[in-house]
Amino acid sequence: MSSKKENWKPINKATTTTKVQYMISSHGRFGVKTDEGKVEARNLKPINGTFRYNARINGKSKALFLTREVAMAFLNKPSKKHVRVIHKDHDFLNNNRKSVV
Repeated sequence: MSSKKENWKPINKATTTTKVQYMISSHGRFGVKTDEGKVEARNLKPINGTFRYNARINGKSKALFLTREVAMAFLNKPSKKHVRVIHKDHDFLNNNRKSVV
C-alpha cells in the first residue's frame, strides 16, 4: 500500500437502514465501523473479476460494488449523465480513488 493516509467514509446506502455501518476507504478497501468507532477492514475475494459485498439493506440482499462506492464517496460527479465508473489502468481489482474515474 501507499504511504498516503487512508481516509474512510460511510457508504450512503447503508448508513440509516442497517444496524451495521459499512465504510469505504480512499484505497478501495471495504470495512465495518465497530462500536468503539474504529473501522475493521474486511478482506474480500473477487467475484466475476471485481470486488463486491452482499449486504442486507431494508431486509433485501443488495450487492455493493466497491468501484462504484469509491466513486460515489470520493469523486465529484460532473453531471447526471455520468453513470459509469471507469478504471484508468483497466485493472478492475484496483479500486484506489486515483485509478477510478
